[in-house]
Amino acid sequence: PTTTPTTCTDSYEPNNSASEAYGPLSSGSSYSGKICSDSDVDWFKVNITSEGTISLSLTVPSSNDYELDLYDASYAKIASSTNGSGVSESINYDAASTGNYYIKIYGFSGASNTTSSYSLTYTFTSKTTPTPTTTPTAGGHTAVLSVSKSEVSLNDSVVITVWDWDLNTSSSIADTGSARIK
Repeated sequence: PTTTPTTCTDSYEPNNSASEAYGPLSSGSSYSGKICSDSDVDWFKVNITSEGTISLSLTVPSSNDYELDLYDASYAKIASSTNGSGVSESINYDAASTGNYYIKIYGFSGASNTTSSYSLTYTFTSKTTPTPTTTPTAGGHTAVLSVSKSEVSLNDSVVITVWDWDLNTSSSIADTGSARIK
């Protein structure tokens, strides 16, 4: 008897290296692919144009142990998710630099599946910088409060600037100080 070789089709091939990475991916989209052999690796890329959070979720076939890595523009690994067999992988990474980021999906210890697909979901949430609001004050003045960071955590230091404009004389005064979030 002659055996027929098993074929494995993956819409995003060839994407077996960072230089062949499929993309850039669109935020809010999902991509299905297969790890077709023990040497197959799938690469994707995203292009980040502002500070924000890269969120990746990898749903794997129940019988497989796939891993998920994230690399920066210099191809340095910056995050990874390495759960067990049949367990979804996820990465949430705060991207402070713009440019291409690369996603690598591969089977742990050669895990592969020619019939069942994985699903990679990518979302990007941009950091928003709050817009200072003006507050009219008595006597024809307008005040603006500005904080140096859009997101703060406990024990962060921030610079606070208060601007006071005299609407009658078009002059302004700024007072700056530091504060620690407690």
